[in-house]
Amino acid sequence: MRELRRVLGVLVVVTAIFVLYHVVYQRATLYHLRTNAPLFSEEYPVFPHFVSRPRRKREWYINECFDGHFPSDIEAVFISALAVWSESQNLECAELYQTFTALFEVHRRYSEPMEIPKPFAKKLQTWLGGDQSLVDKVNKQHVIHVFHPLTSEHVVYNPLRAHRPMPQQALDVFQWVDELSAKTAKDCDFCKYSTNTAVDEFGRQDSDVTVRVSNTFKIEAWHSMIVTKSTHHPTNLTLEETTGLLRDATTWMQDVSKKNPHYIYPNLAWDTLPPAGASQVHPHLHAVLSPDHYYGSIEALRTAAHHFLSATGENYFTALVNVHAALGLVVEYGDAVALAMLSGKGDLEVMFLSDYPGENLYRLVHYTLLAYHDSFKQTCKSLAGAWPALGRSPDSSKGRIPAVIRLLSRGDCLSSRADISSLEIFEVVYRPHDPWQVVAAIRKAIRKYDTSGHVLRRICRDLFPRLKSGTLQRSFELRE
Repeated sequence: MRELRRVLGVLVVVTAIFVLYHVVYQRATLYHLRTNAPLFSEEYPVFPHFVSRPRRKREWYINECFDGHFPSDIEAVFISALAVWSESQNLECAELYQTFTALFEVHRRYSEPMEIPKPFAKKLQTWLGGDQSLVDKVNKQHVIHVFHPLTSEHVVYNPLRAHRPMPQQALDVFQWVDELSAKTAKDCDFCKYSTNTAVDEFGRQDSDVTVRVSNTFKIEAWHSMIVTKSTHHPTNLTLEETTGLLRDATTWMQDVSKKNPHYIYPNLAWDTLPPAGASQVHPHLHAVLSPDHYYGSIEALRTAAHHFLSATGENYFTALVNVHAALGLVVEYGDAVALAMLSGKGDLEVMFLSDYPGENLYRLVHYTLLAYHDSFKQTCKSLAGAWPALGRSPDSSKGRIPAVIRLLSRGDCLSSRADISSLEIFEVVYRPHDPWQVVAAIRKAIRKYDTSGHVLRRICRDLFPRLKSGTLQRSFELRE
């Protein structure tokens, strides 16, 4: 009986210790979670300074890294040009190639022959516009994969699929936009902003071309929109209107951050036309401030920059500029650059970078929008971006990103098929257009529409490299 009591006593003590341990452990875990202590993330360090200007001119890269020749065909680029670059004896070229391989994985594959029944062969001939050279390539398709391991973005290029003639739409896409604009103007809330939209404590800030409205159903405590004041048509924006939208969004963000110093991460979003997700046809740019970090893919870029710095000691965004510059995929405009991205989230994707937001960045975005229209007839598009963290707190200097904007096409506005599928959402993005087509279109649009004397300023900058544009940077810092 005594032995039984001893055993029971021991069991009671063990049970009490077990229960007490779990109660204490759970309370500690709950305290850890409730105090928002990060479980899996490291604190961002201070990143090296971002440099938007490519290290070398395009001609230098061609001569020194590619033996004086760079092909215009995407297959030749990935077959021969990369091979030449990888064997360059120039130390700077060799180091930059190592940076390229750290940023991107390129995999080339060829499909196996298929059995094509005669009835289907006739349809295939029709799909390929009767071009026998394209038909002959069906049984050995060259598929090129570009994977960006730091963000897990995965793009596929199939030159044969890109050459496939697309069916002609009965209605011209620009005519469709004109008709939709005319149809929706009468009942547009943004056209009647003074009576049909809300406003926050910072007011409407009426300018000649833009006005502020407060987003009624918010995704964040501070969520505003900048809309065009008199233009309802979503693709007929003037240079002054595009730059005005971005400029006033920047001013609003600075005003909010002064009042609420914890809200330091500026986020932007802009969809054009309902098939691209726009709730209204009238042009409107979302401006949102976050107190914790950036949103979604922008924070993923920031994390990628952290990992890249840990591995190489270099600024990730500067490395992106130099690698794309070597491949001829960078357009410079003052202190801003546009990168026709090798990888990304959609077709025709462009990343805009500048140390601080300013007029050159805004203009470059505008000219690229025009390039979408002129060269690709793409009117449905999505834009997202972020500015460097505001204020002068330690958090604002850690993990600092430059002003970054991402723009991509949302496909054929007139198609009954959605522009994304399970492949694009969860796995890979197929691109009908290669980035060299995109960069050529941007340069063409700048030559056509830019009347600001930018070319002359660039020549002066090259002649006098010390005269760098610091006015916009100082203005942004003072407003912080």
